[in-house]
Amino acid sequence: MILKSRSILTITQAEKKRIRLLRTRKGRKSEKRFAAEGIRLLEESLRNKFLPVKLYYAESLLTDRGRWLVNQFKKEKVSLRKILAKEISAVSDANTSQGILGLFNIPQLKPGMVFKKGRRLLLLDNISDPGNAGTLFRSALAFGFDAVILTNNSVDPFNPKVVRSSAGAIFGFPIITATSEEILRFQKNDRFKLIVADMNGIDLHSEKSNIRNFSRLILVLGSEAEGISDYISSKADIRVKIGHTAKVDSLNVAVAGSIIMKELYI
Repeated sequence: MILKSRSILTITQAEKKRIRLLRTRKGRKSEKRFAAEGIRLLEESLRNKFLPVKLYYAESLLTDRGRWLVNQFKKEKVSLRKILAKEISAVSDANTSQGILGLFNIPQLKPGMVFKKGRRLLLLDNISDPGNAGTLFRSALAFGFDAVILTNNSVDPFNPKVVRSSAGAIFGFPIITATSEEILRFQKNDRFKLIVADMNGIDLHSEKSNIRNFSRLILVLGSEAEGISDYISSKADIRVKIGHTAKVDSLNVAVAGSIIMKELYI
């Protein structure tokens, strides 16, 4: 049974507009918030204690798992709003709503703090595909990376499609956007080795033992189409590639990046 929350079963047009606005980069920037919906994502937010500032739910759409989740957020003192199924469907970004949607504050993190605390960082440059970005977030979390940094020409990490494809990894560690100049300044000052994925680099298999011994490193990945900017690539300490058969020209960045991170996992 769901613990009592506000009994209002409708939301205003203004509220609907603000929630829908979070689907856009401009809206997320102005509101400093993002939305996540669905059982799995909200379970991951709870597990990582990355709690929503407001949770909307439609009781008629919830499974037992969803009801349990709402109760847990209630215990965490999260602000709950029970609304009608048609209301949550009206603001949902999913094809079929699971009846639960959370609004979250975007962490206002300074790049310097991420570099100071991190030992292994993933840098995404020119990564515009939300699915690839989300998959790489999840792999980075799985294989022991401490944070993800995206250059300004990459996808917004709090884009709904990125959040969804991360399968909750977005809640597991710091994820920030910074300029290439900022990134390389901190990389140099904090003495990170810059490992660049490059089809013309050294085979990863022969270098992974050496790389594993680096006390601090940044793995840089770029899209298949755009690659890594010359500005960042020119600062590489090591360039690595993944060996594969000649039957394919290249690997998708999410696949290639995940393989590299697995190989460097200690």
